[in-house]
Amino acid sequence: MQNKGILRQFHKEKNRGSAMIVAIVVSMVVVVFCLSLLLVSYALFSSSVRRVTQNQCRELSKTISIELEKELTTPVYTSFDMQRQDVTDGKNLLWQYLRYNICQGNWPYFESESSTDHGEKSAYRYFTLAATGGDAAKYAAMADDISICIYWENDGSYVESKNDIVLCIKVTCTKGDQAASMLSKYNLSCMEYENAESDVDTGDDIVNPAKNEILKSERWCWSFLERE
Repeated sequence: MQNKGILRQFHKEKNRGSAMIVAIVVSMVVVVFCLSLLLVSYALFSSSVRRVTQNQCRELSKTISIELEKELTTPVYTSFDMQRQDVTDGKNLLWQYLRYNICQGNWPYFESESSTDHGEKSAYRYFTLAATGGDAAKYAAMADDISICIYWENDGSYVESKNDIVLCIKVTCTKGDQAASMLSKYNLSCMEYENAESDVDTGDDIVNPAKNEILKSERWCWSFLERE
């Protein structure tokens, strides 16, 4: 009888040990499952943040591109004196910079498959958005970095005709590890002012640091082509 009691006690201890092992295994499965859910949740959250950031960069690039379009296409000068007065008043500085620097020896046109004289290193010019208040400060606060790349293209015959010139402005906005770019293109229309003077002008150091000479008789207008 005593041996039977000892045997039953042994079986009870054995069953209790087996139950504990099962409980530990079940607990480990539950913990692993919870950790898996946390990892999946984090991955979904991280993906969502990246997608929102990417969209934000894309929208910001588009918004800045539209603002630059307004600055390039809005000025309608009917005389050189009107254009020169804006230089003096510090207005439309991007437009003025392009007027004094495009088709000059210090800024070659871009060709994708060309020698280094017309490659990216020579033809690309980079600008940063100055956060000086208003929309500029608002845009600058929405991204870690805003880069503006400007270059111009044509068939190499700009000495004879400037109407074939295409201006390219690429706005790139970066936030964290996400970035988005928007490329806008414009066509130049080069005419002549009525009763225009035939001499030249050099602007000032702000829009013309290279001291390039431009003809006072030429009337430049930019028109929007496409955005991609």
